[in-house]
Amino acid sequence: MIAPMKKIAVFAMNKDKEAALTHIRALGTLHLESKSVTSPTLYDLLNRIRIIEKAESILNGFAQKTKRKTDDLATLAGMSFADDEINFVDYIVSQMETLSQLKEETLILQNEQKRIEKWGDFDPEELRQLSKYGISTYLYDISFDAYERNTADIPVIILARDSRNRTVRLIALEEIPNLKATPLPSKSLASVNDDINRNTDKMNAIKAELTAASSEKERLTVEKLTVNAQIEFEIAGGGMEMVGDDNLAVAYLSGYIPAADLDALVETAAVNHWALSAADPSEGDMAVPTKLVNNRFSVLARPILSFLDVIPGYWETDVSAFFVVFLALFFGVIFGDAGYGVVLLMIAIPFCFKMKAKGVPVFLKFMVLMGGSTVIWGIVSGTWFGLDPAVLPPFLANISVPLITGISAEAGWLEAYNETNYWIRSGLVKPQPSLTAHAAANEVNLQLFCFTVALIHLSLAHIERFIFAIKNRSLRFLASIGRLAMVVSMYFIVLAMIVYKTGFAGITTWQIYLLGSGFLLFFIFDNHKGSVAASLKTGSMDLISMILKVTGSFADIMSYIRLWAMILAGTSVAATINGFAMPMLGNITLLLVGVIIFVFGHVFNMVLNAMSFLVHGVRLNTLEFCSHVGVDWTGTEYAPFKNGTPFNNGTPFISAKEQSA
Repeated sequence: MIAPMKKIAVFAMNKDKEAALTHIRALGTLHLESKSVTSPTLYDLLNRIRIIEKAESILNGFAQKTKRKTDDLATLAGMSFADDEINFVDYIVSQMETLSQLKEETLILQNEQKRIEKWGDFDPEELRQLSKYGISTYLYDISFDAYERNTADIPVIILARDSRNRTVRLIALEEIPNLKATPLPSKSLASVNDDINRNTDKMNAIKAELTAASSEKERLTVEKLTVNAQIEFEIAGGGMEMVGDDNLAVAYLSGYIPAADLDALVETAAVNHWALSAADPSEGDMAVPTKLVNNRFSVLARPILSFLDVIPGYWETDVSAFFVVFLALFFGVIFGDAGYGVVLLMIAIPFCFKMKAKGVPVFLKFMVLMGGSTVIWGIVSGTWFGLDPAVLPPFLANISVPLITGISAEAGWLEAYNETNYWIRSGLVKPQPSLTAHAAANEVNLQLFCFTVALIHLSLAHIERFIFAIKNRSLRFLASIGRLAMVVSMYFIVLAMIVYKTGFAGITTWQIYLLGSGFLLFFIFDNHKGSVAASLKTGSMDLISMILKVTGSFADIMSYIRLWAMILAGTSVAATINGFAMPMLGNITLLLVGVIIFVFGHVFNMVLNAMSFLVHGVRLNTLEFCSHVGVDWTGTEYAPFKNGTPFNNGTPFISAKEQSA
């Protein structure tokens, strides 16, 4: 259910504003009304968050893949942040900036090294000193031809000849016309090499520190939580408005609180001499947050809702229970294999027992439910790792339901199946005379199942909408009856056209009357707000959209045929995998290859099924069902102003490890 909310305003003397915020945050029940806040303090805090995130990114790049080693502890002990004079975050960012600077310097030095190493090691300062005595020196690296053409009258000292590249390196005592001299280096090659080695040692030391520091990343998490708490406090304080003059200024804070928590706030207000107003939110107020209060069953919808990051609006309906039931059904049908369900249970159940003392996470419970649903569907359909029904143990074959069980091409299988199957022997299901008839009946029955699920699913949506309208004393409950009638009539029309393939001839008069009367109720009362005449006027203006709702009902029911398509796809992939693997399992030399193909092939099929579930199974709930129940997922999640971490007003940051020490 969606918890009822109250809109409240708290009034306190402006001089007591921070104390009031501290008490309200300690209560941890007030969802603050969103307001635009700017302040120098807030700017500094947000900038601090960016610095912390930068430090996180840095340490993630140096994160160790193994456990901390003894030499890492020694490195940590020698780092500057071991004392409290420098903040851990600032130190990490500073070291990374130093590392980046050293990398740039080293790159420049390496380019210089590459440029001058062919000249050998010499001190360029000695050549510069010659200029004091009127002797100029120029370095040239030129071709043989250029040397012969341009240096006849210029005194030169040849340093080296490169016969392979036909170049000559020389020192000219005069500038050679038309040729570009090589600039003198700023320092000798030996000095450049020393600088590179020195920078490399510094960079290695910084990398070792950052690698060791990556094991202390919880420091960043703690400081980030602390700064976020300060940000929340600053936003809350900045969002408080003032009334009155300077001497008697009153600050007030507005927001929303669950009705069940209002008494505690009233008591706190009385103790602290605050004024407090509380009222029901005005109808249609889209700022009211949604707090879902789920029981142990409906809470299983949380993993999917969290994954999709959706929540119903406050004025909408909580469909969590329906979600869980039909998610389990769609998951079981789409995975469609009892063997896959057993695998999921074997993964989830041990973790459930292991974490029982601390509380089993909702996701594991969800996984157990999905695995159980898959096992049930696989048993009913006689599907175990996509194996041929003829090779299944007799017990498993006999309890499968013939209406949806696959067939085997093995000679005599159908006769044996008809004789031993429980459902046939009990007379509940008639046997099929041939494999062709069995396959045809199987296709019809699966399609009928998919469309019947659609009927039930969408009918429940309109029943829920009917109940919601009754609770709100609105005549819109008649529109829900009309939509339900349209869904029922469209269901039979779909069966006639798709399943039984009788076309328009299979559509009966009562189905047309049901569709027409349903549309009439829907047209008159869907926009009802106190007056039938006004509702008719609004409906007339929106006639095209309302007609599309009729065709939409047909399309929504047809959409459930995707379940049948997923069944066919999953079983086909499994059969293909078995077709490759099974012949190898009977050959001792290829046994290992066959096992690998079988295991990895079915794991791959499970991944495909999981993707199909997220695309198709979730869609049928969030789109087809919710569009009929009236849930648009426009909600804002209830996020109360509360103590995440202690607000320490800028006290030195100390990690949990340091506190214990």
